Amino acid sequence: MEDIKCNVGVLKDVLGSSMFSFKGTVVYCAVLHMSEPPLRHEDDEKAYVEVKCKTSSHFHSKELERYISNYINKIIHKFCILEADKFKMMQINIFISEKYSNILCCAINSCLLALLDAGIPLRKMFYAVSTCQYEEEAIVFEKEKESFIHIFSHAFGKISADAIQKAKKDLEILEEYILFSLRDKFILVE
Repeated sequence: MEDIKCNVGVLKDVLGSSMFSFKGTVVYCAVLHMSEPPLRHEDDEKAYVEVKCKTSSHFHSKELERYISNYINKIIHKFCILEADKFKMMQINIFISEKYSNILCCAINSCLLALLDAGIPLRKMFYAVSTCQYEEEAIVFEKEKESFIHIFSHAFGKISADAIQKAKKDLEILEEYILFSLRDKFILVE
């Protein structure tokens, strides 16, 4: 996993924001604010989450934007402690600005960084890695104490067990980049 760039606090006037870049694909994420949820909110015991995704190119469809938004929404519901902000609505915007490969991988990592920058509590850390075997590939892991557990994979093709093991090895490098980008935000204790 070379060619990674990431940072937090890249936008003003939002709760949290981030940029994550990998192999030329650049994704920005912003946690806009916590506000009142819509009147018809399904689960009053958890925060309502709204994820919007936009691309900078007219060549990509609304279908791609919905696809990314839906996956990010699932990740947020799995890893965020939404019960801590019940009766609120969390708005998250994702903007894909350059190139277009490994978008979901970059979006997941950018979302992680923006959530941490905003101070949104997480159940566990999560990371997405790509082996670049396919143009669009995301292999997602959660951190369980000192090990990484494979949660799901998505690609426009079959991901082998060997590819998942290779991705697992790349996780340590990715985690270092992400933790380094958070160095001014948190005191990290080993």
